[in-house]
Amino acid sequence: RMCINVEHSWGDGPIPAHVMESTVPQESSKPALYDDKGDCNWMSDRDQKFLEHKMKTIPSPWQLDWHLNSVVKEAIKSSLEALKKAKSEAKWNLIVFDDYGKDFITRQGKMSPDAFIQMVIQAAYFR
Repeated sequence: RMCINVEHSWGDGPIPAHVMESTVPQESSKPALYDDKGDCNWMSDRDQKFLEHKMKTIPSPWQLDWHLNSVVKEAIKSSLEALKKAKSEAKWNLIVFDDYGKDFITRQGKMSPDAFIQMVIQAAYFR
């Protein structure tokens, strides 16, 4: 089980959204690995053998040889500086919360988890 909540702006949402788009399908591609609550079951023998086979057939990495001219090097340098500035202004917080989850919110609170989180954020802001 996992969720993510970010500010709905052009600069804050795309990065975690891309992480989720990549992670969630990979994690949920084998539903048999998860129970009804979404908790992970142990990997089956068949899946373990498949994974071991795949690990043996993956080629070793090799170093790429890049030939960059001064214009490209300068563009990379200025992009790196812009990224460092943006990174220094980004705020990330991770909170582990296991008291209840999506099922409680939708059944007991009768609202979507997104609406619930938005109300929590607003209530915290106005306190």
